[in-house]
Amino acid sequence: MENQEKLRLYKRALRDYQRIASDFNEHKSYTYNQFKDYFQPYGTDMGSVFVIERGVVKVYLIPYHKELLSSQSCDCSLSLHIVIYKIQENFKEEIDSLSLPMLKWKIMNLDNK
Repeated sequence: MENQEKLRLYKRALRDYQRIASDFNEHKSYTYNQFKDYFQPYGTDMGSVFVIERGVVKVYLIPYHKELLSSQSCDCSLSLHIVIYKIQENFKEEIDSLSLPMLKWKIMNLDNK
């Protein structure tokens, strides 16, 4: 994959992640089960985590252990780890699996080339 194509894909992945994160932040008062219901059209319950696939990214909704909860209103978090896919006709090809800070660094690095 050439640099410009990779840059476009990474920028789209960042936008897709930001849309999911924005939805998550708008509903911060939701419980883990309410988030699972909200993201159901885009997600799959894997037991210990809920996988959200939207656009070219896959991110994880992670529940907190009950004993670790304090007075937080939300009992889960959105992972900062992202799996990026290239969508090709009838299937998705995994291109990268990285943290949000690394994604931003790769975008900045590719933008400067």
